[in-house]
Amino acid sequence: MVRLGYFFVLLGILIMIIYGIYIVLLDFSMPMPIKISIILIVIGIFTMILNLIIIRRKERNEEDDSSKY
Repeated sequence: MVRLGYFFVLLGILIMIIYGIYIVLLDFSMPMPIKISIILIVIGIFTMILNLIIIRRKERNEEDDSSKY
């Protein structure tokens, strides 16, 4: 699930790079794709943080279960 967060971050960065090349070569206005890529990066970072919290909780529960025996 952490990989999903990396996917969103990398997708956002890829869109920013492609759109940056497009701006330099063709156009000098920058509305929508930059916003989309920033949103994707934020979603990816949020997903990674959420999944790290879930993984830590699972590890704690497994440690608690093993200490009972």
